[in-house]
Amino acid sequence: MYAIGWRPPQLGYFTIGCYINSTSISHNLELYNSLSLQLSKLQNIIQNIFEKLSSAVFEINLNQMKQFNIPGFEILDFTDFYSSSFANQIKFTLNKFSNFPHINQTDSSEFAYFLFISISTSDGTLIFDNFDLFNEFFVFPDHSINIDLTGKEPGIVQMVWKGKGTRNFTLYPDGGDSSFSTRLSMSLQISKKVYSLFKNLHNGKVDNFTVDDHNSIINRLASTSK
Repeated sequence: MYAIGWRPPQLGYFTIGCYINSTSISHNLELYNSLSLQLSKLQNIIQNIFEKLSSAVFEINLNQMKQFNIPGFEILDFTDFYSSSFANQIKFTLNKFSNFPHINQTDSSEFAYFLFISISTSDGTLIFDNFDLFNEFFVFPDHSINIDLTGKEPGIVQMVWKGKGTRNFTLYPDGGDSSFSTRLSMSLQISKKVYSLFKNLHNGKVDNFTVDDHNSIINRLASTSK
């Protein structure tokens, strides 16, 4: 599982920070910076398809973020932003993936949005034919609903459902280890911890608020790598 966006950081002297892999980033600062600058473009793409799929759920997420001015996952500079996003985190997986029946306990959103994309294992490009994984199901066990993610044609699968209290899991797909295709699975989240933090900040219950945003990360890792 990977993540992009804002979270209460592991470094105790910050109040809020971003998901980072310090070891990898410190050796690839220029690439990290370049990719980070594309997050606003990614946000626009996801917003377009999310809003078209369910404008009602999109508005619920948007209003929840705006209520306490929570930064979206695309925000790099914490000192100058106005919340206009629909999620503070993106969670995603790559390659063959499975899990056990569970209820998401970390998301404060009423509804869940998932995006499944068929991609090439070699370069990450979208695959529309010759997808060589099969019997990959997303399951709601309490409702006897099994969604075939491979289906008759590969491509993009989107889903919105009431996430709170709804168990789900993903079945491990069939396909050889030499498979040239895989699945990128992505979900949007408004983290319970981040939502609670900004609610308390809004209500004046947070002292000494410190931020580890994009520029802070770049400067810190650049100084430690010298």
